[in-house]
Amino acid sequence: MKKLGQHSTIYENFGNKQINIHSLCEDIDSNISSTFDTIEKIRPYIDDRSTKIRLTKLRNLLFQNIQRLLYDLKPNILCFQETNLKHTQSSQIKDYNGYFKNRVNPGRASGGVAIFTKDNIESEEVYLNTHLEAIAVSIKLQKQICICNIYIPDSTPLTLHDLSQIISLLPKPFVILGDFNSRNTLWGSSYTDKRGKIMERLLERSDLILLNNGKPTRHNPVNGNFSAIDLSIASPLHQSHLT
Repeated sequence: MKKLGQHSTIYENFGNKQINIHSLCEDIDSNISSTFDTIEKIRPYIDDRSTKIRLTKLRNLLFQNIQRLLYDLKPNILCFQETNLKHTQSSQIKDYNGYFKNRVNPGRASGGVAIFTKDNIESEEVYLNTHLEAIAVSIKLQKQICICNIYIPDSTPLTLHDLSQIISLLPKPFVILGDFNSRNTLWGSSYTDKRGKIMERLLERSDLILLNNGKPTRHNPVNGNFSAIDLSIASPLHQSHLT
């Protein structure tokens, strides 16, 4: 399938029980979660019934593996962008507490962010006075830390002021992560766009630490290109503890 780009290899071979789905993802320098995200975005636009059924089977297999990863790794914190929930909706993950910010008046269920924390860890939402799709939670690990999850779609204007305002509301130390839809060669994109320049100025002015390693974070199912539009940023006080 052309729409799947490099993920076509997974689409064609996932039914082979002798091939591990994780190995298929690694062969194209991808992973279970990003492949799942690609399938979810493509599936609604497929008209051919047999292809859609096969994509649904692949989607279910990937989701099962994500659930296994949750069971095996037992992460303390999970962050999701594009939760696609209606304004009053929420979701549940066993043994986790969920915090949500959904779009208020969307024409359909779309966008939104969520943070899940293990239910045996003390956590509390941090109020953010912002129009952006952002949510923050303070959690108590070895030390208190604030996690901020952001999704900024291409259709949402992004300004340095909006981002600086969010940072001013976060208790330190903090980690900001999410889908900023911003491209900059500093974090692995092939070019720098307007948003990328805004994020670069934010990093310079706020003395923040960019945690990206230069690898792509997204695969475009339309043209097959890889890009780095998802960022992880930390306040200087917490850099040494992010291992």
